[in-house]
Order: sequence, then C-alpha cells, then structure tokens
Amino acid sequence: MKPGYKTTEFYASLAAAVAAAAASLAGALPNTVGAALASASAVGYALSRGLSKLNAAGVTNVDPAALLKAIEDIVAKNSTPTK
Repeated sequence: MKPGYKTTEFYASLAAAVAAAAASLAGALPNTVGAALASASAVGYALSRGLSKLNAAGVTNVDPAALLKAIEDIVAKNSTPTK
C-alpha cells in the first residue's frame, strides 16, 4: 500500500480544501461554508483511505452506508446541543 501522500485522493482532497479556504478568504463564500467544505474534504479523504486500507488488509465485506451511519451515530452521541 502506498503512503497517503502518494495517492490521488490525497491531492484531490488537498485541492478541494485549499479551494474552499481560498474562496472563503476571497469573500466568495462565508467563512463557515468554507470551513465546512474543507472539513468535508478531510472526512472524505479519511473515509476513502480507511476503506482502502481495509481492502488491502483483506476485509471485503464493508458496507460504506453502514459505516457512515455508525459515524453519524457516534457524532450525534458525542455532540452537545446548541441553544
């Protein structure tokens, strides 16, 4: 398995995060939207890399939808409600 920085998805997510930050700094996007897009790019990369590593380890029965639901449940359980 290649190191993460040598993969296409790393550079794609880096480009997306940089573009979101640049657009936010230039005033084309609100700061919160730019931050959300950059964060989504990082999460997408982490999920992609994780699934890739599982596949390389021989785990082939991973359901991405179930994985995403489990992550959503963890986030919902650990986030504090805003008032």
